[in-house]
Amino acid sequence: MEPRQDFRRDFVDDFPHRTYRRQIQAHVVRAAFAHRRCGNRRRVPSGDRRVIRIGCSGWNYAHWRNGVFYPPRLPASRWLDHYTRLFDTVEVNSTFYRLASADAVTRWVEETPPGFLFAAKASRYMTHVRRLQNLADGVGRYYDGIEPLVESGKLGPVVWQFPANFHRDDDRLGRALPLLPPGRHCFEFRHESWFTEAVYKQL
Repeated sequence: MEPRQDFRRDFVDDFPHRTYRRQIQAHVVRAAFAHRRCGNRRRVPSGDRRVIRIGCSGWNYAHWRNGVFYPPRLPASRWLDHYTRLFDTVEVNSTFYRLASADAVTRWVEETPPGFLFAAKASRYMTHVRRLQNLADGVGRYYDGIEPLVESGKLGPVVWQFPANFHRDDDRLGRALPLLPPGRHCFEFRHESWFTEAVYKQL
């Protein structure tokens, strides 16, 4: 979740002293990161043992530096390590735009503690260009890059985010599902035609 920049700016500008402004700014931004809209307040049933993880959609944001989220002067090479001290999961958006480098992914594995999970977004080539058609080659290339996550046990769900104009197609979905590697997969459909019991059962 990105900080609410408008709230931070309006509040901090009322404080002219530079040092005090920095302290107030850091306090307000931490509050902005912690802000959540009220949603379903019902308690999770005690018999449900599933783990709920909370994280951000990425960790490599330049405007999080210098006390906003990362400590002042903390080099970017240590941002992921710092992030893991506050969250136990993160969504990787870069894998949506380009295939991951196995060397870079290996570093992610090495820089995160046991139990940390990465939710990797599926390639847009498969979700937006091919739209679940002829997935075999695309899935193979995609998983080649994230193999260190698979081997380390740090791969959470692969997030399949589809365009809003992608209408329901049961046959196409049915042909694609058997091609997906073992593991967790999260399908984010945006067109309302997908929101039916028949699709839920197919998944």
